Amino acid sequence: MMNPRDEFGLTQLREIDRIADQFEDAWRQGQHPQVEEWLIARDDIRVPLEAELKRIEREMQMGNDGDMTRDQPALPDTLCRQASDDLSFDTGESTDESLVDEFETIWRKESSLNAESFVRLRCPDSDSNTFERIISRESDLRSQRFKGEIDSRSAESLPSHFGRYEVRGLISKGGFGEVYSALDPKLDRKVAIKTPRVDRAVNESTRQDFENEAKLICRLEHANILPVYDYGMSDFGRPFLVCKLIESETLAERIATGPISFAETVKICSAVAGALHHAHQSGVVHRDVKPANILLESDGHPWLTDFGLGLESPKVHLDHDHSGTLMFWSPEQALGKGHLIDGRSDIFALGIVMYVMLTREHPFEANTDKGVWKRITEADVKPPRQCNDRIPPELEEVCLKALRRDPKERYSTAEDLGLALEEVGTYQPQPIDVSHIEIPNAIADLVERLAINVHEVWASKRISEGWVVGPARSDSKKTHPDLVPFEQLSKTEQDYDREVVESVLKAAIALGSRIEPPPSDSAE
Repeated sequence: MMNPRDEFGLTQLREIDRIADQFEDAWRQGQHPQVEEWLIARDDIRVPLEAELKRIEREMQMGNDGDMTRDQPALPDTLCRQASDDLSFDTGESTDESLVDEFETIWRKESSLNAESFVRLRCPDSDSNTFERIISRESDLRSQRFKGEIDSRSAESLPSHFGRYEVRGLISKGGFGEVYSALDPKLDRKVAIKTPRVDRAVNESTRQDFENEAKLICRLEHANILPVYDYGMSDFGRPFLVCKLIESETLAERIATGPISFAETVKICSAVAGALHHAHQSGVVHRDVKPANILLESDGHPWLTDFGLGLESPKVHLDHDHSGTLMFWSPEQALGKGHLIDGRSDIFALGIVMYVMLTREHPFEANTDKGVWKRITEADVKPPRQCNDRIPPELEEVCLKALRRDPKERYSTAEDLGLALEEVGTYQPQPIDVSHIEIPNAIADLVERLAINVHEVWASKRISEGWVVGPARSDSKKTHPDLVPFEQLSKTEQDYDREVVESVLKAAIALGSRIEPPPSDSAE
């Protein structure tokens, strides 16, 4: 019997998977969605979509009557599916170590899980120490995976090779594709191999989509676009792309591990803007810019990847096209106005990425997909500084302009966005002139006491980093002989600490002189 999906291409299959995931999420949230309602305006993919939704409906109905319980925590569907692998989630008390081990067990089966999501959904009341240990374990696991030391599937189930490329391990698995680490024995270099998931049907349209993606990326040579080295067909009839292997993390994983500095945000977003401008100049719109599609090397160098949904401009202008990722849709994508989709749609998506990096919040967050859609198409974006008032106003202005609902009000080109970011990155506040300010004699003793405090704080910091105060000892790993009591410092060293304090005090006096005192309530 023919699979209803077999006659459809990569873009349509991804759309089916996206809708199916939303449908399943609705079931898990207790909404009992009706299949027919989800087929409205989906005539182009109605047959395979209906088959997929009815399959999910049957599974959910069986689950609610049998194995699945509604008392389980609302984990993502990638985790819920682990029920079939005999994984259970105990909602009672768990020791720190058991939570760390539980995270590792799940991660080895579904590496898209990150520590932040696990803690938020599984153990939101855990202390910061547990969270840090889970993050550390995740970092170790990802490092081992990139080195080929572990794999999320048994070695027996992995393909041994794709063409001449020898498979070393499975790096990640998404809704449609899988990415493997591999070795090119001919050139003796590590590579990444992208191919459709083994449980997905592959037909001529799928193979053509992969070939088109390979040819498209080969045209886009840029320092921040992940290069494709090769394209081929495996011995078992599956297309594959051979790409540069980035042995670090995605921006999504980087965001999950903790705050990102403003300087790093500017650096990454301006580089991605440059990559997008190059693509746009070549007539290609990415249509799926998001943190998961930005890879970061260990030195922070970003690579824009996954042009699987990228289309050349003449092919983009199709109405009712909802390709991409809902959370990073532009308003014109959300409304299905394909004739309005162009490079400015990618600029909007990069604006969302920037917003998330700056605030660690999503500008269009909502409880349901419908809510997200409504916010994208109708709601005003909350200014980033309302989430974090330390964000430089100039950087907030750039972010908000990229997120204007009307494409005509955004940056005209990604290059303009990149230039605006570079201007923010090179901005330096004017130094305060303190040359004319003298420290009053009345606070000379304060300077001395503060100089001693400066020295003690510095010493404490170095001690916490593993330095040893005083003479070197044979059992010390690191020694800093200068970390001695203040009174034992040389006159030159004491004067240096005093100068630091005096500079700070002078700056404070200069700033104070610029502020007018409040009017007195008393009569003169």
